[in-house]
Amino acid sequence: MALSSDSDDPLIDADGRLHHLLRPAINAGGQGAVFLTREPNIGVKILQSGGHAADIIREVRRLPIEDLTSIAAPLSTLRDLPGYVMVWLRGMVPLGTNRLPPSGRHSEIIDWYIDSGGLRRRLALSARLAEVIADLHGRGLVYVDLSMANVMVSDAGTAAEVRLIDLDNLRSAADQSLSVLTPRWAAPELFDHRPPTQQSDAYSLALVTFATLTGYHPFEDGDLVRQAPDASPIRLAAARGQVPSFIDPDDNSNSTACHLFPLDVILTPQLLGAYRRTFSSGRRNADVRPTAAMLRRLLWRAHDQTIACGCGFTSYLSSGACAACDKPFDDALTLEVRASSTAVPAACIALSSGTTIMERRHLPLPVEPRSRHDEVLQARVERGRAVLDPAPEWSCTPASIAVGGEALLEHESGLVLTLGAVPHAR
Repeated sequence: MALSSDSDDPLIDADGRLHHLLRPAINAGGQGAVFLTREPNIGVKILQSGGHAADIIREVRRLPIEDLTSIAAPLSTLRDLPGYVMVWLRGMVPLGTNRLPPSGRHSEIIDWYIDSGGLRRRLALSARLAEVIADLHGRGLVYVDLSMANVMVSDAGTAAEVRLIDLDNLRSAADQSLSVLTPRWAAPELFDHRPPTQQSDAYSLALVTFATLTGYHPFEDGDLVRQAPDASPIRLAAARGQVPSFIDPDDNSNSTACHLFPLDVILTPQLLGAYRRTFSSGRRNADVRPTAAMLRRLLWRAHDQTIACGCGFTSYLSSGACAACDKPFDDALTLEVRASSTAVPAACIALSSGTTIMERRHLPLPVEPRSRHDEVLQARVERGRAVLDPAPEWSCTPASIAVGGEALLEHESGLVLTLGAVPHAR
């Protein structure tokens, strides 16, 4: 069965179900194209000639991923074409859709940045992607071909859902066979025909999250590469991570002053250090790269230290003022979450007059919760006090605390935690 670009013929899967494609494809690459269908929550991937959909589904179904909701799992093969049907979620677009702003005045770029979710949403998307990859690694798997094209995110600028598609190369970490790779997002060692590893996944994760946060590719957007002709050897070398990045602390030959925003507005010192390590010594030594789990922690920690200004821009509380309009954060404080009044804080959450959600991931629990994002408490600042509104299965006494004060947060199971309000550092 030939599939023309304007065909509306239904496709039939191996189980006899009909699927009508919606065009154009939402994602296309060297391995095939992904289409939405008229059915809610169902997508179809049509492989390039020679693709073996049945083999892909058989291998993927052997992997321990049946309980994961953050991946577009294959359901069935197509009967007359090389391809498969997958679980989908409507209202999602490729991660790179809003990576760079349209050209315009600085004020227009600020408006675009705010409308697309600002720093906080970009940190949330990056952290959730790191969670997905860390979860796969914890199951002894490697994703292999991570890029901005195969990460789907919520289209709405207020949501931060993440789904991985293109599971064609998902495999056990013990599998030493070679696979495809995507230049620009692949680890350097993969170009030397070495098998993919969790460390090569971590490298790709760092590339994708850095580009999501800053708007720029760390190698291709340095001045040395940017000013080179499209087909030049330096461009090819940059796509393979074989030139210095523009944040390399030891080699400034590819540095640039062209940033969407200054890097210290976008990245915490800890995040910048992790990215510098990955894109400098980590290019040649996979063992020094931050793991997906480490990036997840750094990204969520950074996310929790952002607050929204009245102008709509999100900045780090530690900066003391909004990065867009310079309004000082006079009404902000930090909420510390501790296992007891004398314990080291397990989480520090920036609060302002806007409502902030505290989730299960913030809690100092002996075992990581299966659902990290269950809501525990809503908090905001009113007249210098943290106002605390717990979820139904939680109680909090007192319901508000001044700077220096504490409250007890208790779950109906008997778990008791201490919340403390502290001033932000100026």
